[in-house]
Amino acid sequence: MAAPPWLSVLRWILLLTISADGSTVLAFHMTEGSTVILSCHYSVKHHGLSHVCWGRDCGTFWCNNIIVQTDEYGIISKVSDRYKLIGDVLSGQMDLGIQKIQKTDSGPYCCRVDIEGFFNDKKVSYTLRVESFNDSASNNPDPNGDTDSVFTVRSVQRSRLIIL
Repeated sequence: MAAPPWLSVLRWILLLTISADGSTVLAFHMTEGSTVILSCHYSVKHHGLSHVCWGRDCGTFWCNNIIVQTDEYGIISKVSDRYKLIGDVLSGQMDLGIQKIQKTDSGPYCCRVDIEGFFNDKKVSYTLRVESFNDSASNNPDPNGDTDSVFTVRSVQRSRLIIL
């Protein structure tokens, strides 16, 4: 028995809804003790200054396990001094800097920009995998012995990031 025609249409609507939600997921590996900068940008020109959150997950309506969040006037909450908002906020650059990353920092991160209207929020998701220095040194020894590196997602996007 063939599936009813409306079921096929429903599948396409669901597929387009899932793929058109404006989400991006990026994954990369880091070494313990490093500093990482996760990038998030939106157009202030088109949307005005917006509420932005960084969390450990993109929730249904806002970030889950919020790390830092802002409103149009500035930072309204932050869980630790290891986290910094970096960039020109007035131009919509809301990068998250994480200093001295640890293995417990491994996992998902989400930047969510509150865009007016239903289902318009911009979401950028990252998956961070943190290795201990001993594990990564045996795989990629640094001839200079530099363990205090800063990695910016934008600068390593082509060579280090895995698009999921």
